[in-house]
Amino acid sequence: MNPSRLLGLMALLTALSLSPAGADTALRDLEYQSSQSQDMQRHQSAQAWGLSIEEWTRYETLMQGQRGLWSPDLDPVMTLGIHARSEAERRRYAEMAVAQERARVAGELAFQRAYDDAWRRLYPDETLIDLARLALPTAPPSPPAAFSPGDRLLLFTRTRDCTRCDELLPRILQRVAEQRMGLDIYLLDTDPGDDAAVRAWATARNIPPERVHTRQITLNHDRGTAQRLAVRRSAPALLHRSAEGSIHGISLADLP
Repeated sequence: MNPSRLLGLMALLTALSLSPAGADTALRDLEYQSSQSQDMQRHQSAQAWGLSIEEWTRYETLMQGQRGLWSPDLDPVMTLGIHARSEAERRRYAEMAVAQERARVAGELAFQRAYDDAWRRLYPDETLIDLARLALPTAPPSPPAAFSPGDRLLLFTRTRDCTRCDELLPRILQRVAEQRMGLDIYLLDTDPGDDAAVRAWATARNIPPERVHTRQITLNHDRGTAQRLAVRRSAPALLHRSAEGSIHGISLADLP
C-alpha cells in the first residue's frame, strides 16, 4: 500500500476512536495534509514546465473544459499559448514552446549519435537494420490484415511536384486518426538544415500542430531513411510498422 494512503488510513482510524471534537480535528488535519500534498505536486509540475502556479492553475482549468476534450494530450505551454489572452502572452508561450522543442530535439539527436556510436563499438560486424529483410518486393505486398493502436505509418513524400503525394496525405491523416496510430512523415526533397521548409509544408497541408507536438505525427527530413529501409519506389511510398517493430510495405491502392 502507498505509504501516504497508509498514514491517512491510520489517521482516520485514530480519529474514529477519539471524541467528536478530536475526530473533527483529525479529519481537518487529514484534509490539510491532502491539500498540502496537492499544492506540492502542482508546484513541482509548474516548475518542470517553467510556469508559475497561477499559470499552471489556468492550464488545469482549461483542460477541464472543451480543450481537454479536443486535445487531451496537449502540453501546458501549448494549451496556454492557444488560449492566450493577449499578443504578448501568445508570443511568450510561443518562445517557451520553441525553446523546449529545441532542447528536446537536441537531446534526442545527441542520444541518437551516442547510440549509433555505441552500436558501432559494441557490434562492429552487425547492422542495425537488416535491409534484406526490409527490402520491398517488386510487386507491392498486401497490407497487414488490420492496424492496431500503437502502430505507425511511415510516409515518404515530397514537398514539390507530387500531385499524388498531396492527394494521398488527407486519406492517411484520416486513417491514422481513426485507428489511433502514429504517423512519421519523411520529406525526400528538403535540405536537412531547412526546418522552415518543413514547417511551411506542414502548415500548407493542415497537419494538426497539436498532434505534431505530442509526437503522434512526426515531420522529418529523410536523411537517408528511405535508403536504409530499402524504399526504392518513387514518392509517395508507405510502410506500416507494428507496435512490435515489424515493417511491411503497403500498396497505396490497397490502403484500408
